Amino acid sequence: IDDNTLVLFFSDNGPNPGDGGETAGLRGHKFLVWEGGVRVPAVIKWPEGFKGSREIDQVMGYIDVMPTLDAILGLEDSESKPYDGQNMLSVLKGDNKEIERDLFLGYGAIVNNDWKFVSETTGNRRMKVDETLLFNMNQDPGETTNVIDKNESEADHFEEKLEEFEKMDADFEVPPFGKGRKGFKAPHEWNIKEYPAEN
Repeated sequence: IDDNTLVLFFSDNGPNPGDGGETAGLRGHKFLVWEGGVRVPAVIKWPEGFKGSREIDQVMGYIDVMPTLDAILGLEDSESKPYDGQNMLSVLKGDNKEIERDLFLGYGAIVNNDWKFVSETTGNRRMKVDETLLFNMNQDPGETTNVIDKNESEADHFEEKLEEFEKMDADFEVPPFGKGRKGFKAPHEWNIKEYPAEN
């Protein structure tokens, strides 16, 4: 069973300020789309499927988990309700070194294997951005130097992609974090226990 069980350990964001955690010198933290808020390591183990060990430097996200699991199981993606993510099986198996893709991080930010784009219209009040930024992620993973003036074609590419991403509109609105918490009563079948706080 151990040989043919896939175990995946990862996080969807960097450390929360004040709660410990380390970004290894990357800029920012949770709640920001700087690399310290979005770039985290992941560990995956599946002895039967992934022979040997390797380190992969591929932009991936949690939205890629289901398409990849479907590919492992031989399931087809639904044409009527396709996944937002991509099947990353070929990279995980070592058949491809990387897959080209632009990953929308929200708040006007897009990252791929080589570049990171952050629009001045980010909309994230916690990020103090007053100009559109482009970073070369291979040379500057700490996001210290804006190279947009020297890379106009890449900047234009990301502007077009951002326009596409921001046109996406859900059929329903997700309520803000914490809404519905006040006065919430758990269903009677929930087994809730209160534990004393540790000293």
